[in-house]
Amino acid sequence: SLVILCESPDVDCCRYAIMTLTNLAANHETRNEATRGGGLQAAIKLARNEDLDVRRYASICLCNMANNPTTQVQVVVHGGLPPLLELATSKDVDSQRHSLMALANLSANESNHSSMVGKGLIKILIGLTQSPDPDVREYATFVLANLSSNPQNLNSIGKAGGITPLISL
Repeated sequence: SLVILCESPDVDCCRYAIMTLTNLAANHETRNEATRGGGLQAAIKLARNEDLDVRRYASICLCNMANNPTTQVQVVVHGGLPPLLELATSKDVDSQRHSLMALANLSANESNHSSMVGKGLIKILIGLTQSPDPDVREYATFVLANLSSNPQNLNSIGKAGGITPLISL
């Protein structure tokens, strides 16, 4: 199955398997099937892969899977947050973009906010609002906007210095 191919030692096999899983997760008719049966766990595992392209596709896959409110919580529960945060802080702009899109979907679910804030996401996002890349700035701001919809996060955003960068955008 596709999930088994995601575990292959062959990087090309992993890359094509996660690309396929990403495409299946993009379609609302096939998203649930792509997520179940180990698909979500495979995407999370591949978000930590040594190959940059595999990590990028895994973050896009997680973004696509996180279009479902139930899956948004499951991504966090199954350990998807740390690799997405790692990608968001990487020097690779494409990885930053893709991980921020996934984080935007995850932050749409208030159930994820405390985990996200607890992992230091606000500080990461504030740093990314200063990125030279306009997409990174926009996506980081979007995640901050989602987090700010929860009154419990407003003090954290303010204390972390989040007001000034948002105003300057």
